[in-house]
Amino acid sequence: MKRSSFVVTLATLAMLVTASAVQAAPPSSAFSGTWVSTDPVTFATQHLVVSGGNSARIDYQDEYAAACFIPGSTDFWFSSDLRGDVSGITLSATFKSAKCGHVQLSGMKGLPMSWTFSAGATSDPADDTLVEGAVTWTRV
Repeated sequence: MKRSSFVVTLATLAMLVTASAVQAAPPSSAFSGTWVSTDPVTFATQHLVVSGGNSARIDYQDEYAAACFIPGSTDFWFSSDLRGDVSGITLSATFKSAKCGHVQLSGMKGLPMSWTFSAGATSDPADDTLVEGAVTWTRV
C-alpha cells in the first residue's frame, strides 16, 4: 500500500513539473500566426508562419517566386527560414536559409526583411494586417 501511494505521489509531481514547463513557453506577439498575401510579380500566393513571441521564428514560402527564375531550377516553390525580433509594431528578420525546390539560395542568407503590424478596426484578429513594402498580408 505504501509503495502505490509513493508511485502516485511521484506521478503527481511529474505532472506538476510538466505543466510548469508547458506554461513557460515564450509568449506570443501580435505577429504570431499564419498569414497569406499575393506576390506582386507573379500573382502567386505567399505564406508566412510566425511563432516564438518577440524572438520570432518565421517560415516564409512563395508558391511561384520570381527569385526562383534561375538557371538550373525546375521548381519555382520558394521556401525559407528566418529569425527576427519584434520591436513595437515592427518585426525585423534575417534569412537563415532559402531555396527553390531543392536548389539552395545561399546568397540570401543574412538578407533582411521586415513587416509592420496594423490592428484591424475591430477586436477580431482576422482584421489584422502586416505590411511589407507593397505587399499586404492577412491572417488565415
